[in-house]
Amino acid sequence: AIAHNIVDLNWREHRVILWDTENSEAELYERLSTHSDFMDWPDDLIRSKSFDFADVIEPEALNIIDYLESPENIWEIRTLLRELRDKLTTGICVVMLQKPEGRDLPYGKDWAKQLPRLVVSMEGGILKILKGKSWVKRDVNPDGLRWSFKLIGGEKFVSIQELGKEF
Repeated sequence: AIAHNIVDLNWREHRVILWDTENSEAELYERLSTHSDFMDWPDDLIRSKSFDFADVIEPEALNIIDYLESPENIWEIRTLLRELRDKLTTGICVVMLQKPEGRDLPYGKDWAKQLPRLVVSMEGGILKILKGKSWVKRDVNPDGLRWSFKLIGGEKFVSIQELGKEF
């Protein structure tokens, strides 16, 4: 849901590519049609791909990978993330990773946390910033900030409330 919402918030002003790894065309249509202007999205915005993303991401675009499968050797997730980062010029790559229930970090644990500028965890209606390297407010460290939300129809975030930091 978060990947689709990032697309919807950005496609009008930026070149956006959604790299989808798990949905059929029918499943994607069902989920994305909840966005009011989905039919206006560019035809080449959504692409199906499940591996070797560093070979295909667009260096100047907003690339959203939903989702990057963790390698068998979980520490190699850092290498995959570095390959993506190294391909970018002025673009951004937002990468969704799976995580075990009840744990903040994804498969790959701290190796998945070393390179990204922002690491966010979502579970049970709570979004938490695990690591934020670029602070919006110089005197406020975003690490640990949390928000609650409700998800409607698997796509729409509502009732978003700031919860403050987790201690």
